[in-house]
Amino acid sequence: MISFVYVVGYSVRVIPCKSSVNSLSISENDGNLCATAHLDKCIRFWDVRSGAMVQEVSGVHTQQATCAQFSMDGTQVITASRDNTLALIDSEFVLIFVERALTTPFASQVV
Repeated sequence: MISFVYVVGYSVRVIPCKSSVNSLSISENDGNLCATAHLDKCIRFWDVRSGAMVQEVSGVHTQQATCAQFSMDGTQVITASRDNTLALIDSEFVLIFVERALTTPFASQVV
């Protein structure tokens, strides 16, 4: 489940999900669109106001999606996965534009 916590300090909405959420990002454009990366390999887009799922993107990754992050202008979401790929998704049309293999697996990266 996703729990949105606002400045007032308490949960105002709980949204049930089909799969565990690994990452969440809210668009800085208007704050009404949320992208989530899931254990079941899917990326899901949510309407923050209503809590409704807008779109589910599957088939992008072959292993769990680990991260989803909106671009500064809110028009794209980049996702990462345990399959060592990145996907660039147009958040306005929810279409996949680019998928690129990473050169180093996540497990061996040093932070």
